[in-house]
Amino acid sequence: PPKRSDTPLAKSYLIHELQRLREELEKNSGRKITDDALRSAITLYNRNRDLLREINLCRLRHPSVLSNRDFYDVVKASMLLTKEEHSLLVENLYQDIASFVSSKNDRGYEDIKTPIVLAGYICEPSEIYDHIDNLHGLIVGDDLVSGLRYYKNKIQEDSNPIECIADRLLNQPPSPFFITSIRREDFLWSLCAEYQAKGVVYIQLKFSETLNYDYPNLREFFSNHGIPTVLIETDLCTSPAGQIRTYLETFFEMIRGI
Repeated sequence: PPKRSDTPLAKSYLIHELQRLREELEKNSGRKITDDALRSAITLYNRNRDLLREINLCRLRHPSVLSNRDFYDVVKASMLLTKEEHSLLVENLYQDIASFVSSKNDRGYEDIKTPIVLAGYICEPSEIYDHIDNLHGLIVGDDLVSGLRYYKNKIQEDSNPIECIADRLLNQPPSPFFITSIRREDFLWSLCAEYQAKGVVYIQLKFSETLNYDYPNLREFFSNHGIPTVLIETDLCTSPAGQIRTYLETFFEMIRGI
């Protein structure tokens, strides 16, 4: 994808690259990738993302039905299983959740768990979700590639499929690795405002200069808006679990005024 999505040439460039990818896949697989096949795949992927969004809305209204860890495991599983298999499992999960919440009063999450926004690129190790669950926190939004960035936007189904795929890729939530028309801090702030988040947890991967550069600006931005932030530095292999837990415990005590 183009490093800048805020220019008029970005879409034509991306369409060209997608078409080139399509032709190379056809050459290597010996199979023709028709527009009808692409539209069928788009419908399948859209349905999968629709279900993830619905499940997310259910857990925001009724946090007890699904933990943060479980929800993000469901999202991550969509990147490992075939879409047909994952959609079937998620459809069953959604039906179970819907039948459970239909018998309950629609309660807001504010009086149950502390709403926060998770920022970063990926959330590793996954035990971070467990720590947030144990601290009765509720992740109401994020900008992770294994989170909202994956399931937020659908692909249009009524036009040229390559162009529609390009449109979705160019209109995803802002990324720290690309220049977009929407600033990253504005997107995260919109999540905080919509869901009344009490703080932002920033997951910093070691040795990622791009993420390193972003955090000071984000911290200053949210400080000016009265939103506390905490930096959790992690490693893909060996992260200090005890230290991460202590940072999060202190942060939740602070935003709750304990």
